[in-house]
Amino acid sequence: MGIDWRSAPRRLAIVLGSRPTTLLVCAALLVVASVALLWLGSRATTAWRRSVEQLVERRASEKVALLSAALNQDMRGALTRVLVPITEAHLAAETPYDLSALFARAFARFPYPESFFAWRSDDVPDGDDTFVFTRADRPPAWVGTAVARGSYPVVTWTTSGALAPVLEQLRAHAVQRSRFVVIDATLGGEPHQVVAHLMYRGTGNGLFGIAGFTVSLPWVRDHYFDELTRQVSSIGGSPDDLSLAILDEAGAVITATTPRRGTLVRTRAFPLVFVDPALLSRVPGGRRPFPQWTAEVRASGEGALAAAGVGAQRLFALIALAVAATLAALLLTTVAVRSHAQLATMKSEFVSAVTHELKTPLSAIRLVADTLAQGRYESPRTVTDYAGLLGKESMRLGRLIDNLLAYARINDVGRFYTFEPVHLADVIDDTLDGMHDRLVELQFDVQVDVEPDLPPIRADRRAWLQVVDNLVDNAVKYSGSRRVLGISARAAGTDVVLRVADRGPGIPADEQPRVFDKFYRGRAVRAGGSGLGLTIAARIVHAHGGSIGLESTAGEGTTVTVTVPFVGRAS
Repeated sequence: MGIDWRSAPRRLAIVLGSRPTTLLVCAALLVVASVALLWLGSRATTAWRRSVEQLVERRASEKVALLSAALNQDMRGALTRVLVPITEAHLAAETPYDLSALFARAFARFPYPESFFAWRSDDVPDGDDTFVFTRADRPPAWVGTAVARGSYPVVTWTTSGALAPVLEQLRAHAVQRSRFVVIDATLGGEPHQVVAHLMYRGTGNGLFGIAGFTVSLPWVRDHYFDELTRQVSSIGGSPDDLSLAILDEAGAVITATTPRRGTLVRTRAFPLVFVDPALLSRVPGGRRPFPQWTAEVRASGEGALAAAGVGAQRLFALIALAVAATLAALLLTTVAVRSHAQLATMKSEFVSAVTHELKTPLSAIRLVADTLAQGRYESPRTVTDYAGLLGKESMRLGRLIDNLLAYARINDVGRFYTFEPVHLADVIDDTLDGMHDRLVELQFDVQVDVEPDLPPIRADRRAWLQVVDNLVDNAVKYSGSRRVLGISARAAGTDVVLRVADRGPGIPADEQPRVFDKFYRGRAVRAGGSGLGLTIAARIVHAHGGSIGLESTAGEGTTVTVTVPFVGRAS
């Protein structure tokens, strides 16, 4: 077959003419794809920065709400949990052994009381006595050198002349029949705040006695808020772009978890008073002014925004290389953004859930308090019912905050645990005493079987109170209509075995492996909670060299078993 050389120049021209067109089309497509990718990257980066800014703002608002709730709960705890339960029977006793045990637990739970004191009038048998209870490891200088009695960790002083002017001021309030009183006093040359519970015999019969505690304001300024803010900061993680701080009434910084930086600031004011100011509202002349301090959270978001900037720079660099590399960078960036958003959503959902759990009892408390304050009900029974509801919701709020603070503490065993011989029988008794009203109200059949002479375990008492309290609380919440609570403790070999059982609906088999995971809640769970109770219990038990397990049968109930070595067991 011959070649038509006459047509060759025309075919060559077609080829040479079509190649620049192809290159031009490819270049145009590359430019269009690069511009489109640049536009998409710009939109994604802008949205990313906006979402990061919104997340930082939301996190700051939720953190300051949590800090404010923790401050209110802890600063009012010594009054509501220690002074309010004290009755005339405690003061009428010849020797204050019951008060000494009560104040020992208070010293372990609340760091700010410097001392507790009790005074009874002179017509009480063996009366006109003043007893002062101090910490053995932090005795105040103003107590003096009078002969003391008692044993670690509480020292009981039979006299203290420094308190005489304070008691005289407190007795002056008896004319107004004030029940709770807060005064300022100078003890040992230092300013103190004194909180007292005044008890009366009856209408017009005079003052029976006084129980109260003293707070050293210089110690509070130097030590109290630092530990509390760091504990709240560690809840839900401790991001570097959040700074928690406490400021006094003059705006001076008392403590800060990190250097204060960032333009996003959220604050909550709180009075520097270790009592609920609402309890003092009935004093003639209205409430006394208290110094207004400030809880502050600052957020900068610099770390997250810097990460967004680095991602954008890498994205634009890849765009300059080639369309394929640009498209691959876009795909990787999209996956990274989606993963970041999912992680942020998980953290946000946890904080939102905890915030909701905190707001629920707070809303109920506020509603009941407003109702009582406006005097809508005058029936004593109705008022009593409302007061009971206040106590129940306060206990619920306190348990949630205690769990959150405990979850923050248990990450550092050596720092927060004090190991000593602990009797589980005493821990069980303290837990049931604290939940007595709730168990009676719900008509629970409580069955306790603790082996006599049960050997002590080497443990931190506060931590094990948290373990037993969470196990009993879970059993009560999920018991359903068959309200039976069983608690047993026995020695088995070189271990002590604790069991807490209920007869509720049980836990489905597919959910049982996850019940000790943090924040996990079953599909059918309706009762409120943070999902941390069993997690905290498991971590504490493992930190003490023990083990924890769960057995549950649908329709029959659930039993949690804790095994821990007792003192003297061979390692």
